[in-house]
Amino acid sequence: MVQSIVLDGLLLLILMLLLPLGFFRGGMREVCSAAGLLLALLIADEWADRWGRWIADRVDVRSGIAQFVVAVAVLTIVTAVVGYGAGAGFSYRPGPGGRIYGGLIALLIGALFLGSVMNFVSRFLTDGTHPAVIEDAYLARALSVGIDWVLLGVGLIVVLATILGMIVRERDADEHELQVPYQVQVPPPSGPVRRQGAAHQVTLDKVEPVASVDVPVHERTAAVTVKQVRHWEEPPPPNPSDLAANWHRTWPGGTRGSSLRARTESKPPPRPMEGSGRPDDQSSGSRDARVIREWLADDERNKPSGSERNRLELDE
Repeated sequence: MVQSIVLDGLLLLILMLLLPLGFFRGGMREVCSAAGLLLALLIADEWADRWGRWIADRVDVRSGIAQFVVAVAVLTIVTAVVGYGAGAGFSYRPGPGGRIYGGLIALLIGALFLGSVMNFVSRFLTDGTHPAVIEDAYLARALSVGIDWVLLGVGLIVVLATILGMIVRERDADEHELQVPYQVQVPPPSGPVRRQGAAHQVTLDKVEPVASVDVPVHERTAAVTVKQVRHWEEPPPPNPSDLAANWHRTWPGGTRGSSLRARTESKPPPRPMEGSGRPDDQSSGSRDARVIREWLADDERNKPSGSERNRLELDE
């Protein structure tokens, strides 16, 4: 009894594993697999006896065992090559209904395959009688002893599933076939309508400006070169020629020839200071000399005394 329960559990596990496979492959591919299974059953029924006896004559083995091995091998190879190979020969994207149909067909194919294998056991190994492990089981006995009812049930389920699929597909086609376009009612224009042949007055303030200079096409679409700024690099050393040419920038005023003149013209003439030069220099009228004397006087006036210098040195 335990062996029968284990056999039923093993058969049920195989059938449950075929469900996701059929759901993944779709109904059309599983129909090809069912056609391959039927072809394999016909070939095994016609050629298993002959090939089994031929192998038994050349190999020291009982003819029943050789016939059983040949029948199972033909059933497996033809179903895999013809059925699953034909399904893989074309591209197919099943929808939700096709996947459900494929899972159902895969379950039925598995039931027929397992029932046929158990019938091969009783036909070639036990001389037409079913073993006790199959007789005491529930699922195994239903698939082997009641294979006639299994075939009728499989045919009826396939027909009902096909009719249901056709109804669902026909409804989907009716819903999507007649598509009425959505009509939008445009309100009439509120302003005056211009006729087709009437001349259109051009408003000058709305005319787009036209470029006066013709720019070549390759320059319009030329790539813009952006100089990469590298803050981590040190600036290049100054060129001596640039320093000699830009000497006027160091003079107060910032421009060549205008610093000294602008400074002297904007300021009133300085008063003569006591002991700040010779009388002939003050009466010479040279503006450059007055500016130089003024700078020297400012330096002398801002120079710290001896005590302040000593105090600064002590602080440092």
